[in-house]
Amino acid sequence: MHRMALPLDPGSPPVERHSRAGMVAGVVVTLIAVAVAIAFGVSRQDDPGRVVLAVVATHDQGADRPPPSPIPDPGSREGFADFAARAHWEPSGAREDAIEGRTASTVFWDRAGRRVAYTAVSGDPVDAPADSRRTGRRGVLLRSFDVGGRTVVTWEENGHTAVISGIGISRAALYNLAGGRARGSS
Repeated sequence: MHRMALPLDPGSPPVERHSRAGMVAGVVVTLIAVAVAIAFGVSRQDDPGRVVLAVVATHDQGADRPPPSPIPDPGSREGFADFAARAHWEPSGAREDAIEGRTASTVFWDRAGRRVAYTAVSGDPVDAPADSRRTGRRGVLLRSFDVGGRTVVTWEENGHTAVISGIGISRAALYNLAGGRARGSS
């Protein structure tokens, strides 16, 4: 004996029931695809160091204007400008860039044929690349890494991210400029 399948809802034909199920499945698949796309987009934006790396790329572009006069006061705590002046570095030029909705204000400093670039990044502090080295000076966490022939040091100064880089400048010299000389060194 052969039996016919009856619809669950006696008032709706079997074809209509399958159509609704297909539509629901399509919506579910679309929602999952959107969630995955958002998750991957957010993880890219949370990539540690992307803003710092973008700042360092501007250091290769050089100055496009004279340095500010006077150099802005770093605030109540000693900062880069103080340490650089004590080490006989002189401001030689500046530039300003927009990076991901932030202002990156850079001053270039020269001494004995060498140059370092110092950038203050507006907004909340940002992370250094995940594989950065870590050390401290006078209670300041310094992170350093190398990229494109440059040695880079980044830290938090006055509530913002600060980034310095130089070519042919030792990591120790950059640490001294970022956080002051290590205690006990002359």
